Amino acid sequence: MSSMIENIDFNSQDLKQLIYFLRNDLSNREFEKCLYNSIEINDIIGNELYLKAISTNFKQKNEVENLKDIIREFFLKILCSCQLEPSRKVSLMGRKPAYLEQVERCVNGKFWLHRFRCNSCGDKWLMAAEEIIYDTWIIERESELIPDIFLTYQDLMEFNKSTGIQIRYENPYISMEIPSAIQILKEEDKSISNERLSNIIGVDIDVINHYTDNNIDIFK
Repeated sequence: MSSMIENIDFNSQDLKQLIYFLRNDLSNREFEKCLYNSIEINDIIGNELYLKAISTNFKQKNEVENLKDIIREFFLKILCSCQLEPSRKVSLMGRKPAYLEQVERCVNGKFWLHRFRCNSCGDKWLMAAEEIIYDTWIIERESELIPDIFLTYQDLMEFNKSTGIQIRYENPYISMEIPSAIQILKEEDKSISNERLSNIIGVDIDVINHYTDNNIDIFK
């Protein structure tokens, strides 16, 4: 095992494909193609694991997950665990990965966007906190460009809505969160319609009208 690890080219495209597969950044179908088109993957993971991989039925979810577990166990011997994490994941508030430490608040002046660093390998991550309506952290591996879903608070909320998170209010007409979200979204886009607000926040249009018609401002 040690000699195999020493001979690994960490800039190899095939190594990256293996890691992308573990992160769910590469489809099962694309990874299966890589297996049959690359000699180097065999050199990276060894004959036994390679044979396990090519004998996997990639149409069977349980077989694919089992293969990922085995490959992940192999890579944890040579890579930081954060390298194998998905490039984007949604986490409920209060469940920040233990390996991340905050290095910058309010990236680019956005009150909800923060930069973190892996306390083991130093890789940078962005974390967008939507604490008003959906109570989530969106954690994204940092790249050269800010992801589209982090450009505005509206983009962030729309992404949260698209994940299928369900929000229920005992009485949406008596809420601190809803008018707060309305105010932030209106400050970003003064022309935003009540229908759009209703869709993004996930409440009935009558609820939005209640707050906008009465000009409720929780910050006063």
